[in-house]
Amino acid sequence: MPTDAALTFADHMGRFSARRHAYPPMAGRLLGYLAVCDPPEQSIGDLSEALLASRSAIAGAELGELVREGLDVLGHAPPDRRAAVLEMAAFAEFLCERIPRLQQEWESHLEALRAVGELSAAAGVGGPGRR
Repeated sequence: MPTDAALTFADHMGRFSARRHAYPPMAGRLLGYLAVCDPPEQSIGDLSEALLASRSAIAGAELGELVREGLDVLGHAPPDRRAAVLEMAAFAEFLCERIPRLQQEWESHLEALRAVGELSAAAGVGGPGRR
């Protein structure tokens, strides 16, 4: 069962992501919850129940898919009308290209921190480096 603190953090992450990055709030909520949930492995049903959201809302929290949907909605609108969504599409593509490399860099950095004793091996239970 999710804790109130985990759900509050997820809600805060959703609002922050929407305000700061113009992400759909569900994407931010999902990322926030996944960062702090216990156990770290969650099924789509677990996520749906914890976040009080439909399975389709959870599955639809992928930014690239949402941007494509937005572009479909705008259809053949003039470029200035499509500009914000096109920028989000470029950002989603950028993230897709960079995230695997950033994950590798993070894991190397994490390993180095553990090697010098700044973090214990148990620290891998939470945060971006967990699996």
